[in-house]
Amino acid sequence: MATFADLELSLRNLNGRDHAVGLRFNLPSSAGKVQPPESQGGLQKARFDLAALGGRAWDPEALGKCLWQDLFASKGVWTFYAQAVAIAASSSLPLRLRLWIHPDAKELNDLHWETLRDPDSGNWLAANEQIWFSRYFGSGDWRPVRRRPRSDSRPLIIVANPSDLEQYQLTPIVVEEEIARAERAVGKPIAKLGTTSKATLDNLVEQLRGGAVDVVYLVCHGRLSDGEPGLYLEGASGETEVVTGTEFIARVRGLRLPSLVVLASCQSAGADDARRSDDLGALAALGPQLAEIGVPAVVAMQGNISLATVERFMPVFFRELWRDGQIDRAITAARAASADLPDAWVPALFTRIEDGGLWAVPGAPDTGPDQARPLALLTRLTEGRCTPILGAGIHEAILGPAPELARTWADACEFPFADYAREDLAQVAQYLEVREDRDYLITDFVEQLSRALRRRIGDDLPQATDRASLDQLFSLARKRRIAEGNGEPHQVLAQFPLPIYVTTNSDELLTEALKEAGREPEVELCRWRQDGEWPVSVYERTPDFQPSVERPLVYHLLGQYRYPDSLVLTEDDYFDYAVGVTLLKDLVPTVVRNALAGTALLFLGFQMNDRDFRILFRSVLRRIPQSQNQRRPSHVGVQVSPEGDQFANPARVREYLISYFGNSDVKLYFYGVDQFVRLLLPAGTDPTAAGATR
Repeated sequence: MATFADLELSLRNLNGRDHAVGLRFNLPSSAGKVQPPESQGGLQKARFDLAALGGRAWDPEALGKCLWQDLFASKGVWTFYAQAVAIAASSSLPLRLRLWIHPDAKELNDLHWETLRDPDSGNWLAANEQIWFSRYFGSGDWRPVRRRPRSDSRPLIIVANPSDLEQYQLTPIVVEEEIARAERAVGKPIAKLGTTSKATLDNLVEQLRGGAVDVVYLVCHGRLSDGEPGLYLEGASGETEVVTGTEFIARVRGLRLPSLVVLASCQSAGADDARRSDDLGALAALGPQLAEIGVPAVVAMQGNISLATVERFMPVFFRELWRDGQIDRAITAARAASADLPDAWVPALFTRIEDGGLWAVPGAPDTGPDQARPLALLTRLTEGRCTPILGAGIHEAILGPAPELARTWADACEFPFADYAREDLAQVAQYLEVREDRDYLITDFVEQLSRALRRRIGDDLPQATDRASLDQLFSLARKRRIAEGNGEPHQVLAQFPLPIYVTTNSDELLTEALKEAGREPEVELCRWRQDGEWPVSVYERTPDFQPSVERPLVYHLLGQYRYPDSLVLTEDDYFDYAVGVTLLKDLVPTVVRNALAGTALLFLGFQMNDRDFRILFRSVLRRIPQSQNQRRPSHVGVQVSPEGDQFANPARVREYLISYFGNSDVKLYFYGVDQFVRLLLPAGTDPTAAGATR
């Protein structure tokens, strides 16, 4: 439930001189009896004297008052706004004020709206902590905003100081000082460009392509030429490379975009000489373009900003952002903390997030008392009465999200179909198999996985040239994750005394983790096709084999990399898999069917709309109760990444699962995989230690 009132103020060009003003006001349902005011007199208009406003661009107080007078010249607009503010205040709610400038009124983007100031009271709107101001941009990018838990945010700091800035009459940037300043503000950088690695566009693109970056903090000079922003980045040998906004957008469009981009003009100029800088407005001009291609939030400087303001503004901004993820509240708090400084208005927020929430915050309104820690699930895990079922999301930390892997692969093989299909690994694989053949598909898929692992984990990982070395690469990546101390999922699950593990992944990491825990796992594959080469089954070697804690069974539903005939990769594979499992009713071993029907289930690393998740239900789980005398799982726990529509509709997700299981004891845990796995560790456990079997 929203805890703020919402006012959207939109501006559209009517005839070149006049602009239509749209107003929309909403209250959360708890205050629904208070009705929004109605504007009077039909269409509301405003006329902005752009020449006069431009002349006051560097007198923020005078500019803010003139902007205010032009915006609220219509009585209907002023009345609506004043009543919305009053209603929010009387309801003890902050007011989220979003300014939306229609594409046909782009001339208004250049105005410094952050200076808006009431001429009568002198109050600065954008520094009022009860009114959270931002510039709102819709996006033509169809991808949903995917919000990570703030604990998983990964910043990248880039400082561009080309070796030949003097010939452009630009002041060199002291890289170490800028990085230190950014580190103090952000608090937890994990990567830097501008020191040992050059601040080139290629290096930035490589970081984004790996999907490991969630916050980009860029410090550089810039310029504006006929309204086109240009960034003074570095070339491969350290000289200046001026990258136009058009080129910058073209290179990053379609990549895994960060949640937040902070574009900071170089801080070598003081506030007094900011207006003489070549980078006046260049980064602010790039901000709307980044928002339009899908970056959820962009903070851009509308010119140079003084060191004093940066030192005060940025730490407050990031501290408040880490607190609750409300980015418009965070930037308002930072302005308020810097309100006595003359250039505190320079940072502008461009966002495409209506509710202002940048991070996925664990916990949803109806997830129950176990949300903080899955106590019932922990009991079943500790007692060995649970069957974990692992999905592709468990690998996101080392491979990146599957849609991003699919997009990269689609680019490499010149996939010709619609944008939405480019995020579907099975569709890309289907295209490649039809265009080439199965052997080529497998070889190319191994190569793409190898590249993804090296991008995410490090260039020192070896090249995978075959399926066996790919497993070695996965192993190295997993060990590096363990060394980071975040709690590696396979390692944590291997500590519980469970006899059966089920996975849709094709690597050997679960088997490896069980061996490290002192156990002797047996591996079995779902033999969904009757042709092809398959390994010898454990039930051929040991017909009376019964999984145990000491000798657990790892059951691979969708194959293993080392056995290419077993892999379920293409759309046709998924279809054949569903048919095969349906026709061969005893294909899934009895011990696995009994575990799926009679123990608690833990789903880890799935999205509700994933093909793996749907095929798992349709072909395996949905049929289990009917074949087991109507037995039902005793408890169903589902880790759901708190991002996108699933986080917004937890009740609908639960209803969806209950309809499959016929069991009301379904618990949703709204955490990222790593964050959820850490909840399974005993208090005081060192996540880097493998430990012994429980």
